[in-house]
Amino acid sequence: MKRLFYLLLPLVIALSCDTTENSENNNSELTQRAEVAKKIKPKSKEGLIVTYHSGTKVKRTEINYQRDKKNGLAKVYYENGNVRQAIDYVNNFKHGMAKEYYKDGTLYKEAFYDNNVVQRRKYYYKDGILKSDVPYYKGKQTFGLKEYSKSGKLLKVYPKIQIKENDDTALYDKYILELTLSQRRKGVKFFMAHDDNKPVRTSSTEDDNLYFLPMIKGRGVLEIPIPKGNYAMKKFTFYVEYVTYSGRKRLDKIDYNFHVTNY
Repeated sequence: MKRLFYLLLPLVIALSCDTTENSENNNSELTQRAEVAKKIKPKSKEGLIVTYHSGTKVKRTEINYQRDKKNGLAKVYYENGNVRQAIDYVNNFKHGMAKEYYKDGTLYKEAFYDNNVVQRRKYYYKDGILKSDVPYYKGKQTFGLKEYSKSGKLLKVYPKIQIKENDDTALYDKYILELTLSQRRKGVKFFMAHDDNKPVRTSSTEDDNLYFLPMIKGRGVLEIPIPKGNYAMKKFTFYVEYVTYSGRKRLDKIDYNFHVTNY
């Protein structure tokens, strides 16, 4: 028995040594990995950081950072060296003025931000004359677009909303209103509010209070059921969104008094 014990003892010691050696090796490997990870961990961005267009000494971007966040004026450059964009940041959010330029350096657009939410945009012709002034409500375009001719004159003539009545009460107990614009435009959408007591300020599809009319062959269509022996009397407010000739989105509206009896 003692002989067996002495025979097994070296094996136990050897296994113990192997375990200790493996443990030490593992610990050493983990330490090395931690040191490598520490070395390759990217440094936080701080101060003015400049990048360049590939293979050149022409600046591509100039951005001020404080603790990894954009703060102050950030600039983007064209390959010809002219400024393409200049944007004010506060804690990574656009705040204040943002400008965009044509390639020749003349002003193309101004945008005004409040805590990363756009409030207004202005677009300019290449000669510096104001082209359009676009207001926003909570980051979405709202009513009040102003557009100007190349001579600086305010444009006042726009398409009007037209409404055609189709009386289908005799056969189908319903009345159909068809909405069109007096002039053809792109991106036409007609809509109305479910609750007229809630103000409509944008054409956002995220607004649950808005109902967009089905578009059939370029017409917005509203079907109004009127059972026999009943009448309908209501004041509708219809809204429209379309794209102007200068490429800006425009919102307009019209009030429409509806009164029909189905005998």
